[in-house]
Amino acid sequence: MKLFWPFLISIIFSCAHQKSNSVARGEATYYDFKDMSGSFHLKRQTLIRGKNKVATKTTILSNDGEAQILEKTIVVSDYGELKFNRGVKKLLRPRVAQHRMWLEKKLYFSQLTLQEKKRSIEVILRSPEERWNGKQSIKLPSGKAIYCFYSQIPECLQAANVWEMTQTGKIVPFYIVWESFPYMGEQYVNVKAELFTKANARMVERDPQVGGRGTRRLKNVWRYSVNFGNHSILYDLDSTAELVNLFWIAQGIVINKQGE
Repeated sequence: MKLFWPFLISIIFSCAHQKSNSVARGEATYYDFKDMSGSFHLKRQTLIRGKNKVATKTTILSNDGEAQILEKTIVVSDYGELKFNRGVKKLLRPRVAQHRMWLEKKLYFSQLTLQEKKRSIEVILRSPEERWNGKQSIKLPSGKAIYCFYSQIPECLQAANVWEMTQTGKIVPFYIVWESFPYMGEQYVNVKAELFTKANARMVERDPQVGGRGTRRLKNVWRYSVNFGNHSILYDLDSTAELVNLFWIAQGIVINKQGE
């Protein structure tokens, strides 16, 4: 099995280089993370290395004072172009991802690698369960489309100018690439264990209200929704497309930027 962990680590800890339509910052951002199982901490960091590689690292840690790592994900995409009949669109192309999660102190690992010439993604799995071990290749859906790693949706859709397009009322289709495949089929309720999920993005409102009736509005924040199947994920993003809040009601997931 070919594993690329040293390569990914070198990208994450290299110096950031600002690029047009990117949100690379270099410093990690910390969030409060809640789901149906409890409260946790989330650490998120996005960097650019060289001219075109964008890496996003997310870590979920326990909230018990020990800061135990429960999940760790690194995804790497690169800037590219997609030719349509009406012209060329700049976007991010998912390139490689690694996902680790610990259940009852047992490691579940997955690695995704784009095989561009074959129009497929190679999936490598390692886990304590026989069904989740080995290697397979999964073809990309037919046709031209925008693809985004789930944990990199804010940066990916900004690079493709999707967020701005939705501000004019457009609903923009794209594919979610689940870096936690196939485990997310067990983690999330009514989410299929499929590598690619067809979704769409649209704008909901500017300066959304948070905290219920009578509470404050977030200034210079845009709320968008990403929809697939019976699911809707709300993203609150600031003017640089940095994540402020996330709400996935069907899963009981609420993510709030600390200090906001």
